[in-house]
Amino acid sequence: MQNLKSHFFTSVLFLVILFLAGINSSCTIEKADDSKDKTATPDTTQNKPKTFDGEYFFTGKPNDREMMLKIVMKQKSIRAFYYYTDDGKETAIAGDLTSDTTGEMNQYDKNGNVVEKFMGTFKTDGTADIVRQKPGDTTSVRFTITPLKDPSAYQPKM
Repeated sequence: MQNLKSHFFTSVLFLVILFLAGINSSCTIEKADDSKDKTATPDTTQNKPKTFDGEYFFTGKPNDREMMLKIVMKQKSIRAFYYYTDDGKETAIAGDLTSDTTGEMNQYDKNGNVVEKFMGTFKTDGTADIVRQKPGDTTSVRFTITPLKDPSAYQPKM
């Protein structure tokens, strides 16, 4: 009788272990995938071009003459205005950003001819290096512009 109880207990124990092992291997816990229920929104921030839209005010000294400069950017277009503080006459120039850090602008006469070309490289410290050249000239004027601390100081005499 003892032998029968022992054999029965061993058989039941074996079946319980087998049963538990079967349950454990067939049940797994996985994170619910609810992506089927949601509409995916693509991340376009990495592909979005940089924008520098706004007004920027600078000062510089080409040929040792104090200049004030206002740059207006919209998308990749640049409109700018500058004047020398000793005469106050405002001049308009226009152009485009050629990259995230460079731009080209032209000054035109009343007949639409380019009278001066401005090429600028914007730097991470907020300054920009500018090269100003007249068409056909082999010489150019190089100068650096720095952000104007008080934009209200930009006051051409028109």
